[in-house]
Amino acid sequence: GGPLPDTHYEVLPRLTTACDLYGLGILAVRTLLTHSGRPLPVAVDELLSLARRAAEATGEDLPTRIAVVMSSDERFDEVLGARHLMVETAGDAAADALVPDRLWVRVLAMMVRCMTGATKDAWRHDLGDAPEGAPEKVFDGLLDDLYALIRGCRGLLVNTRGQSREIRDVVRGCLSAL
Repeated sequence: GGPLPDTHYEVLPRLTTACDLYGLGILAVRTLLTHSGRPLPVAVDELLSLARRAAEATGEDLPTRIAVVMSSDERFDEVLGARHLMVETAGDAAADALVPDRLWVRVLAMMVRCMTGATKDAWRHDLGDAPEGAPEKVFDGLLDDLYALIRGCRGLLVNTRGQSREIRDVVRGCLSAL
């Protein structure tokens, strides 16, 4: 290796699956927060503003801090509320009534954590931040959040009360036969 005068070069940053995690966060914003009257760049900018404010807020975990910010600043509830799920179909009040606030702040927290390098709450600090030899580990936090959200919204999707009552009746019938 000798010096090569007048050689042009460019240093390319190392990119890993943390890029894909960021991309999944953008897809979540696109899916849950945009509609014909609200373009993707505006929704992403609002989410990043919320992320920065939540990073400064007091609270134990990210969903709690997001709830504090959204309750203290009505603008965030207006621009990032659950009403954006159904704007094109049923309108503002329908989604707010269907999606509890405690569940929606967890959805927003999941999206914030996907924004690689945006705040201290992101799962990855930069686009090259992935475990050596196990790039798939980047998605572990996202999967944990998704499973928790599925468990949290199961009651919204499936009438578990009726099923629980039916199962309880079957168990009682079996126990009484003994």
